[in-house]
Amino acid sequence: MQVRQPQGTAARAGQHLRRRLAPGLRSRRCSRPVPRPRGGGLWRHQSTRRRRARRSGSGEGDVRPGPGRHQHRDVPGVRRHRVAIERDPLTGVSSLARQEEQPLALVTGAAQGIGEAVVERLLGDGLRVLALDRDAAGLQTLSRRLSAQPVSTVEFDLTLVAETPAFLEGLVAEHGPITRLALIAGVWPGAPIVEMTDETWDLNFRVNVTSPFAFMRSLAPVMAPAGGGAIVATASRNAYRSSVGNAAYDASKAALLGLMRTASGEFAGYGIRVNAVSPGVISTPGTREIEDPSFKGPYLKQIPMDRYGSPREIAAVCSFLLSADASFMTGQDIIVDGGQIACQDNGRLLQIPGMDAAGPGADSAG
Repeated sequence: MQVRQPQGTAARAGQHLRRRLAPGLRSRRCSRPVPRPRGGGLWRHQSTRRRRARRSGSGEGDVRPGPGRHQHRDVPGVRRHRVAIERDPLTGVSSLARQEEQPLALVTGAAQGIGEAVVERLLGDGLRVLALDRDAAGLQTLSRRLSAQPVSTVEFDLTLVAETPAFLEGLVAEHGPITRLALIAGVWPGAPIVEMTDETWDLNFRVNVTSPFAFMRSLAPVMAPAGGGAIVATASRNAYRSSVGNAAYDASKAALLGLMRTASGEFAGYGIRVNAVSPGVISTPGTREIEDPSFKGPYLKQIPMDRYGSPREIAAVCSFLLSADASFMTGQDIIVDGGQIACQDNGRLLQIPGMDAAGPGADSAG
């Protein structure tokens, strides 16, 4: 039997599509077969007869159609039923498939602070979570506390950029495709520019920029054939408003936002969204010095909401950006800083008649 090859426009379109696909990535449009009606034998038989009839130019082979969707409306006693298969607009995965296996998320910097809060929030969202950190003791504590949850702890040093691809390949082989990535880990050693060493500068960029780059590079080809995914990176309000003595940190967070925006454009066609959240001052175990009254009192004058943020408030934004609720958002950064960048004055500096019942900065989110 002679096999007919596509000719003309159809052939050129297929060649064009194949040329455009990046190495390691597969277009979502080509990743799933076109669904066919049930009752395959009868369907194929009828379709074959129709094609033969069209080629011969005769009416032979025509098949009388049964009552379709519109005909059913006029048939007495027939009640139409629509089978709705809900699909995640983010991944295209059906609700039935989601029940069988929830998405797998990887969270860096997971042993404490914002990363720990993100792990807890994603578990609450029904995801399976890989909690990554270099702090073995912190991971053990987290594992014991969340022992009843679908979470696995993974110890890894993010400065080992050259080892990252093989490490992530092993994780995927063991746990399955990672389709949610929360890049929370960060470091901020600082010094005045004229006193900063190359090691301090390099450490900021290696952890805050190069490691996220390596994770995106390795996991995007995993997310694409799995139907897509979502990535959120933790930048900082310092990417917009710098602090003296923090040149390396400020520059690294600005670079991370640039990486995020470029990745969002490159990955969008494969169903992968990339966004960021920029926290202001957040109370975590790593920032105990900001609780000193001699620092906190004067500093709060720069925050209109008159308080520091909490890890749970950042985790809530990360949860949103990784969820289907943000399915049309990519390349965006959400600043969560109590209004500090928008207006660097505390509400206590201005009393408005009739608006002081609750007090400036009053908030139940804490």
